[in-house]
Amino acid sequence: MDVLSDVLSAVRLTGAVFFDVEAGAPFAAESPSTDAIAERVMKGAGHVIGFHVMTQGSCWAELIGRPEPPIHFCAGEIVIFPAGDRNIMASATRNVWQPRREFVLSTS
Repeated sequence: MDVLSDVLSAVRLTGAVFFDVEAGAPFAAESPSTDAIAERVMKGAGHVIGFHVMTQGSCWAELIGRPEPPIHFCAGEIVIFPAGDRNIMASATRNVWQPRREFVLSTS
């Protein structure tokens, strides 16, 4: 087995989809930090890892409030935020987008 297979067989992973975004340019979709939503979306989880899967088209993904440059990703690619940082997916880079509202999580 390779190292990744060894690690994956040693840890218990669970998962779910919480945001399903269908968008066309121009758009910006902000995801809150996983610390802010962990108890509501994965009660009792030791750590929540944020990720996005691009199924069609392309967009920019970037961390909010961090100096790292945005990355461009395309259909078939996954971007993972292992530290759970707030992030944004947008049709353009940070100089263009302006999130319109905060996420409201429903427990119903």
